[in-house]
Amino acid sequence: MKKKYPIKTKYGVFQASIWYDKQDKLYLAEVPSFDKTMTQGSTLADAKYMAKDLIELLCEVAFDDGKMVVDDEGHVVGKGKSARISGPVTVYA
Repeated sequence: MKKKYPIKTKYGVFQASIWYDKQDKLYLAEVPSFDKTMTQGSTLADAKYMAKDLIELLCEVAFDDGKMVVDDEGHVVGKGKSARISGPVTVYA
């Protein structure tokens, strides 16, 4: 069964769905905020750590491309900038 966990990163808080795969004997982690992204770990703690590492890497790639990232709590982060937003927002990169 998938459980959602908040993953705190240096770029904000993102939700990760983590579940145990009995066949492969691994914890699988999916980060819905980033399309088609998954990682794995041998323990729940390891899967959370790997999810954090994945999120931070994807944020850094977005920043290098000149994009901004909105975390699951509505914080907008870009290169050297951070802000809190509320309400409907459209971000163009």
